[in-house]
Amino acid sequence: MLENPSPTPLRVAVIGHGPAAERACRVYADLETVDWVGRVSPNGDFQPNSGLGDPADEAVPVYPTIDALIETAAPQAVELHRLSMPSLDICERIAKAGIPIIFPKPFAVSLDEADRLRRVFARFDTRAYLLDPWLFHPFTDQTRELLRDGQVGEIQHIRVKSHIGSQLDTNMADFTETLNDPAIEICMLPPFDKAALIEHLMGPIDKLFAYGGAGRRMLALRFKEAGRYGVHEAVYSPQLPTAAGGDHSLEITGTDGILWLRNLDSCLVEAPKIRLKRKDIVTVWDDRAEYSPEQQERALRVHILEHLERRVPSRFDLTGALRAIAVNDAVRRSLAENRSVRVASLV
Repeated sequence: MLENPSPTPLRVAVIGHGPAAERACRVYADLETVDWVGRVSPNGDFQPNSGLGDPADEAVPVYPTIDALIETAAPQAVELHRLSMPSLDICERIAKAGIPIIFPKPFAVSLDEADRLRRVFARFDTRAYLLDPWLFHPFTDQTRELLRDGQVGEIQHIRVKSHIGSQLDTNMADFTETLNDPAIEICMLPPFDKAALIEHLMGPIDKLFAYGGAGRRMLALRFKEAGRYGVHEAVYSPQLPTAAGGDHSLEITGTDGILWLRNLDSCLVEAPKIRLKRKDIVTVWDDRAEYSPEQQERALRVHILEHLERRVPSRFDLTGALRAIAVNDAVRRSLAENRSVRVASLV
């Protein structure tokens, strides 16, 4: 549980609707160190089948507008879910009030929008945080430490596989139609977007070349660090069941060894979570303790709130999020122009 250094709970509000917003509300309602003070959705009401009950039975007020929320509830932090909402205008009103903003990914839908949001945050000196459970996963941390300790020697290459199957909590007909459209930027969709994770482990991407077809993408990557390369494969297999909707695996090769990180969301193939082959020695880390997406989302929010209260930097600010948007913009340009392109720098 969050150790609250202040005598009163932190006042937190949620703006937006949809399943992710509902999960956020449940997390904040359950945290003893949070005073969940209000919520705004486009209809000024909870969405059907939210799992949160009738708004009249809830302790938290539901406000009709964002201005009403800010003026009446005086939140100290706002989690913003941007589904069908004018993000720039909302962010400017929240930032002008001096309220930190917590974003699920992706926090913007284009490079232009990301740059304009960055300028808003800078103008009002607003703190902003990214909710990316993959960056918070304990096995991701362990993988990064093994790489920093030189366990594979000099890092040379990363291979990332994002495999989405049929067990998805959504309308499968609509989702299948979306993914099979070659024009859809599937690398921007949360099940496939691993740009922040790749750069978290390997450093900034310099150039990429994207190949694409219906329900699949393949990115060839060159990093700014000399001698580092990689690939990211995103594949949709509608007839292949995968628990939680997908499975992701990483393979990082160096001069002295290979590090595998597997089965973080599902279990397509029975294998340890982390396996390291260093020279002629194989080491396995295979903690079978459950670490569900719900636990990740809760732990990540607790971490961000700790930093908000103590006013110290968080490792989950928007720097990585801006980079991820830039990488995905480069994917779009590469597919459109059939050539390798540089990743734009926004920070």
